[in-house]
Amino acid sequence: MIVDAIGSVCVAMEQRNHVSPRNAPRRTRSLRENVTAIHRPAFKAKTPIRPTDLISQAPLAGFDTETDGLYIERGARIREFALVDQGGLRLGWSGLGDANATLTSELLGRLMNSFEGTILVGHNLSFDLKFLAAEADRLGQFCPPLYCIDTLGLSRKYLANMLDNFELARVARHLQLALPDALHRAEPDARLSLSVFESLSERFALKTLADAKMRRFAL
Repeated sequence: MIVDAIGSVCVAMEQRNHVSPRNAPRRTRSLRENVTAIHRPAFKAKTPIRPTDLISQAPLAGFDTETDGLYIERGARIREFALVDQGGLRLGWSGLGDANATLTSELLGRLMNSFEGTILVGHNLSFDLKFLAAEADRLGQFCPPLYCIDTLGLSRKYLANMLDNFELARVARHLQLALPDALHRAEPDARLSLSVFESLSERFALKTLADAKMRRFAL
């Protein structure tokens, strides 16, 4: 791997000879250490992505951000993000604990490239994408339309008579999924969102991307 220093953040560039998700080695370092890693996804996405495509064959990736506030208009910014798939952490960044760390145009460009041919899965994903759009606008970065599946909306639809709170951890517990040691961090939340989607799809026999309420989101 090639490692570059970006402030206090280290970026581990992708291995050119990627391995399949089943044989992918587990990453030993975490975003908590301000380390990011990129790997090439093991799938080749269909073009175009269609609502009739099967979920089992779809190029899914969990995505989450952590911000330092709830309101963009009050100056809140993205402080951490993670994009994960079955092969592991595809791209992540953390500026938590470093007041000078900021999302750069270069890093945002890498993230946009990592989105290519991917369907993003997240919990309350519209919140993350709203902040992503604000960062892109600040940096003058072009953002292509993204294909998205929101597990919050799916949870409200299918678990409406079973839960009165649809936060990610509550939904995961109801589905009897193991919770990560750290919640409200980008990487574990992105992984958990992907697991929640897989569980909901299996439990409620969701077969196609249309069943999963996939939508195209223009930033």
